[in-house]
Amino acid sequence: MKKTSEAAVLRTYLEEKVHLEKNQLRAVTSGQKLIVVTAGAGTGKTLTLAWRFIWLVVAEDVPVDEILTITFTEKAALEMRERIKRLMEKLLEDEPSLSKRLQQALERLDEAYISTIHAFSMRVLKENALVLDLDPEARVTSGSEESSFWLELERIFDRSDFGAIVGNLRGEWVLRGEKTFAREELQDLVNTFGPGGLTSFAGNFINHFASRGFCPEDIWQMSTSPEKLDQIAARELKTRFGRAWEEAFELWIKEIIPAVDSEIRLDTDKTKFSAGLGMLRRGWEGATPGIDELPHFVADLFGEKGPLSNLTGSKSKKAADALLLERTGESCKEYRDNRIIWPDVANFILEGLPSEEAKVRGILLESCALCWEFRDAWNRGRGILTFDDLISYALLAIKSSPRYRERFRHVLVDEFQDTNGLQYKMIQTISKSAGCPLFLVGDLKQSIYRFRHAQPRIFCEVLWDSQTREDGEDINLDISFRSRGELMNRVNGLFSSVWDDGIIEGIQSSYAPLKAPDHHLWWKERQKGTMPAVTCLVAAPGENDGNSGEKRNRTPVDQLRRASFEALARFIDESLSQGKTVWDQGEGTLRPLRYRDIAILVPSRTQYEALEEVLIENWGFPVYFEGNRNYFSRGEVRDVAAALGAMANPENELALASFLESPLSGLSLTEAATLLTPETGRNGGEKLIERLARLHPDTAGRFLQRRREARVSGPSRAIAAFLEDEKTLLSFPFWKRRRVAGNLRRAVDIAREYETFVDSSLAGCAEYLEKVTARGIQTEEADVLGEQEDMIMVMTVHVAKGLEFPLVAVVGLEYSSLRGGKSASVLPSSWLGAVTSKVPDSWNGNEKTLGKRLHQALDETENLEEQERLL
Repeated sequence: MKKTSEAAVLRTYLEEKVHLEKNQLRAVTSGQKLIVVTAGAGTGKTLTLAWRFIWLVVAEDVPVDEILTITFTEKAALEMRERIKRLMEKLLEDEPSLSKRLQQALERLDEAYISTIHAFSMRVLKENALVLDLDPEARVTSGSEESSFWLELERIFDRSDFGAIVGNLRGEWVLRGEKTFAREELQDLVNTFGPGGLTSFAGNFINHFASRGFCPEDIWQMSTSPEKLDQIAARELKTRFGRAWEEAFELWIKEIIPAVDSEIRLDTDKTKFSAGLGMLRRGWEGATPGIDELPHFVADLFGEKGPLSNLTGSKSKKAADALLLERTGESCKEYRDNRIIWPDVANFILEGLPSEEAKVRGILLESCALCWEFRDAWNRGRGILTFDDLISYALLAIKSSPRYRERFRHVLVDEFQDTNGLQYKMIQTISKSAGCPLFLVGDLKQSIYRFRHAQPRIFCEVLWDSQTREDGEDINLDISFRSRGELMNRVNGLFSSVWDDGIIEGIQSSYAPLKAPDHHLWWKERQKGTMPAVTCLVAAPGENDGNSGEKRNRTPVDQLRRASFEALARFIDESLSQGKTVWDQGEGTLRPLRYRDIAILVPSRTQYEALEEVLIENWGFPVYFEGNRNYFSRGEVRDVAAALGAMANPENELALASFLESPLSGLSLTEAATLLTPETGRNGGEKLIERLARLHPDTAGRFLQRRREARVSGPSRAIAAFLEDEKTLLSFPFWKRRRVAGNLRRAVDIAREYETFVDSSLAGCAEYLEKVTARGIQTEEADVLGEQEDMIMVMTVHVAKGLEFPLVAVVGLEYSSLRGGKSASVLPSSWLGAVTSKVPDSWNGNEKTLGKRLHQALDETENLEEQERLL
């Protein structure tokens, strides 16, 4: 009875004082076993999740450490814990009758399981170390350890030193490795794709399939049963193309052919096109093909004797052109060319992969399984774990431990649309083992992390379960507090059309329009802001794009892009100077626009350079570029690598010359150029380090001193010395100094990490930095922005997810990731396992492989869907 009373007090509080919206309250108080909350942008999902946690504690008397709350990022976990604490403290102040449970919960809140799934997994491992065959001191691998492994694997492929792999394997893996690595065909693949290409593929492959819950043994079995892979791919292809093929059948057999025959008797026309139409009519007239027969129809339509392979001029072809133009807006040739993948798909479904491609795939799958097993052995020997290892071992611990199987009474998950297969397996295991309710919050429209292996179809499947199960409930939060009314109307109008057939192909998931909170008084006040709700800036040819003297070196697209950035800069400058007002969510009032209110979103970081030039160099705006992943491509980082290379071996004149030309040396470009130009009349055998000592003894002295420090105290000390020298940063333009300083500090940390976990020698660290900078390994730049700094933020849409800014500029809408940019020669494939762009020349294979074309056709659909969600 007391429990019911406390529930009633809290419900009244949520309705009358917190003013939760109807569906928020419904979600917070639901008693179902599976609750899926679809929460659009700005609809208060975090608040709803926090109040759900408090409801379980207060109304259902659940201890805080029996609620598992999973968030997507560590920052989100910290914010969730803090928000729950603040809401509990306010509730305790307003409703003293709830004090007993609230005080207990607040005292024990630090014990609550509120974290990312990786942090939770690590906690499980620490608490169950004795259950597992795992080093109790195991830790997550560092970046330098991870990179060192892949560099070592590349060396093994380069030198065919496969004994280094086999020597680390156990049991039946030893025989498997000896057999696979002895195959001459494997060496053909190394020669075709290169050691680096195969190593990069192996890394991508392992990450891809580990995130889906696979293990090395699964991949090995996959290599022995390729027909299962082909069945999976064929089934998916039928699903993707089936409807279009049905429409094509109706079009050609029931419309085009009868109409052409009535106008031009096909049996009297001797052209190949008419013969192809006649063949189709004889074979398919009166038929009602199912999904298994349609590939045969497509093969006939596009085949050697089919009409679309014989588009020679004839009356029948002209008649078919006219009919197709009327029905589809395409001629016969355009119809064929726009569906060029169809015959490939049909032939694969009917015949499978060509034998040479199938052989390549088998060897790649075997090799990846062995490399994966080798990596696991490598990591075990060093007591380190990858992030996917964390979840896999935690899963094993939960399955092995009765304590954990029954520990949690409720599971709450935020950003569920970004879950991958392995993470979902963990969530399912906990929920089913304990029989506890699942509370999942997400938004299919915000699933934009395919590159992190997110699988939005998981969200769709669970949403469907919640709608069909008796103990399930799906709740839609559709009132958005984030955007102006006019902007919301524009968004609703656009995406109701874009997603008319669903957000994901083959799944009924139509767009749910957002609604304005117009029943709140503050909402009406917000609409009075003087910043326009929507502004479209389109650059026209001939507009000024800044430094016109450089235009000759730019493509027309680059010139237009810079012109659009100039237009944006003028718009920002005018809005600031005119004191345009925006809504301050925290203060609940209108105020003048500030730099830090502005976010510029880009589809790709490739646009950073042009924005940096326009916004900083041309306009002098304070701008911060968020999360550039090209850390090892930055000039100052390459300069550090050159400096360490020269310190490791002063006779390495290439490294020494690169260092001397860099700002780190303290020399001017003129002085460096003089050093690097041999003097006439002098002994040509003079070494560069000797010439440096003769012409610039102070610089040579500093260099040798830092070399001694690096050899005695470690290379990180030498890098730190550059930071301590004030002349280092002064040699860079003022607007670059903050970023340079941050990246140099990051270099110190990377060197220190390498010294600690891999190799403390100067030579080892220098070689490592040389390799990672040469390969351009993707690593985030240092974060150097303070919380209250008044700067414009530039970031990708992925980074911006979940953040709020009064003014958001989206640039580069003309950009598309589907434009046919360079792709890897070897790719992991969810459908086919592995695909390649070619087979070895010595195998006499086709230049264009079927597998990769099929993979791209399947992948393009999902990529396009994500592009729509990104927009």
